[in-house]
Amino acid sequence: MVNKKGYMKILEAVIAIVILLLFITVLAIQNRESEPKTPQDISLLQDTTVNGIKNDDSLRTCALNGDKFCIENYIDGIIPSGYGYELYLCTDLDACPEVSGLPDDKSVYAETFLIASSDEVKSLVGFYLWREL
Repeated sequence: MVNKKGYMKILEAVIAIVILLLFITVLAIQNRESEPKTPQDISLLQDTTVNGIKNDDSLRTCALNGDKFCIENYIDGIIPSGYGYELYLCTDLDACPEVSGLPDDKSVYAETFLIASSDEVKSLVGFYLWREL
């Protein structure tokens, strides 16, 4: 008969490697989940602002007409001091210009969405938010 102790040692080594790999995988998953992609304060401000624009008929009309000033008045009432933002409106979807005016030295968080009317008028709205501090 073949020596059974050799097979047992190999089996023990394989089990030890599997346990080690499972441990490393669990640690890697826990570390990845603990890092939020967008900070909570930024996410809350973005959601409040974007949902306000999407759900308010007068702001939707401003976006469809390309009236940036109208929407910025609304945003100025929501965004507290210590934050900066840039609003981007594009009513000609075939020739949207490049976004400019964003800071290079800060993390900028973007939210972009499309607003359309029943008569097929469309406007692309980009909302860029960052911390000034």
